[in-house]
Amino acid sequence: MERHHFAHSVMILNSKGNNILSGLEEKDYANVVDMLEKAILATDLALYFQRKDKFIKIVEKTPAEWNEDHHHDLLRAMMMTACDLAAVTKPWEVQHKVAELVANEFFEQGDKERIELHLEPIAMMDRAKKDDLPKMQVDFIDSICLPVYQVLVAVARISLLPC
Repeated sequence: MERHHFAHSVMILNSKGNNILSGLEEKDYANVVDMLEKAILATDLALYFQRKDKFIKIVEKTPAEWNEDHHHDLLRAMMMTACDLAAVTKPWEVQHKVAELVANEFFEQGDKERIELHLEPIAMMDRAKKDDLPKMQVDFIDSICLPVYQVLVAVARISLLPC
């Protein structure tokens, strides 16, 4: 899904009237597109799980070496994950509506996997397990959303300390 979002973004950026990067030198253009790709792909939760522990170790190291490119990339990836999950930080009415939309999208994906690919979908995408959805959502918030926000709060506290 994230690769599709990146490809669509590049298509939009290259379409007439939307090429806001057209004035950049070739090298700068390549750098911006590379950063855009990394940022969009960072919203893949599989990548979040791969990077989370490494990022936490960097944050716990005082002082963190934030001027290193790799550390910048990890920070950007964690911030993109936080943005991607931001619906849980919104007022209940908004959060509830977003949760319904996401659940329906997941159920459609699960239906497709079951019918077209003859695969058993994961629980969160399995319409047959819709009654378990509230518990799955709480688990999702506790195990995914809360940790990324906690580590970003730690970054902010460290970064905002007086010199």
